[in-house]
Amino acid sequence: MTPLPRWKEWIKIVGDDVSNILLARALFLSFQDLIDETPKLQKSDYFHDYFRESYISHLGIGLRRQFKFQKDSICLKKLLCEIREQSHLINLDYYESLYSDSAMKKYAANDFYSIIGSNNKSLSPEVIEIDIESLNASASTVESFLDRRVAHFDRRPPSRMPTYDDLHGCLDVLERLTVKYHMLLTAESYETLEPAVQYGFLDIFRDDIGET
Repeated sequence: MTPLPRWKEWIKIVGDDVSNILLARALFLSFQDLIDETPKLQKSDYFHDYFRESYISHLGIGLRRQFKFQKDSICLKKLLCEIREQSHLINLDYYESLYSDSAMKKYAANDFYSIIGSNNKSLSPEVIEIDIESLNASASTVESFLDRRVAHFDRRPPSRMPTYDDLHGCLDVLERLTVKYHMLLTAESYETLEPAVQYGFLDIFRDDIGET
C-alpha cells in the first residue's frame, strides 16, 4: 500500500502544529512591542517572568515535537526520513494528478520543478537529505537546552543556552520545510503558515492602560 495518503495526513497535522507555534510567536512579539511602546508596562514583575518563561516552554516543546520522535510519533523529521526512503513516489505524474482543474494542470510541471529545484521527474533522496540536514542544523542550536531544561530537568547543564534568534530561526526552518512538503504532497501553496489574526489579541492590555 502506498504511504502517500498517510504522508498527506501527516503534513497537514504538522502544518497545523507549526501554525499554532507561529501564532504564539506573533502574540509574544506583539506583546514585547507593546511593552516597548508603553512605559507603564516596563517594570519587573512576576507576570513578565511568567509570560516569558511560558512562551519559551511552549515554543521549545513545539519545536522539539517536530524533530525528536519515537515509533508512534508524527512529526516533520520523521516524515522527511520516510519520504527519503521512497522519494520516487513524489514524482511529476503524482503531482499532476493533484491538479483537479484541467486548465491549471498545464502549470503543474513548472510548479513541480520549481519546488524540487531541478527538472528531474521525481524528488531525489539527495534533496530530502539536504532538507533534513537543514532541520538538524537549526535543531542543534536549541536541542540540548530543550532536552535538559524544558522537556526534562537534567543534572547536566545544557551544552549551550539558545537565544530567541536561535529558537525563532529553528521555527523559521520548520515553517519553510513544512510549506515545501505540503505543496509537494497536496499542490496547495502557502506563503506562510502564520494565521492572520482577525481581532486585537492585545486589546485587553490596551484597554487596561487606557489606550485606544
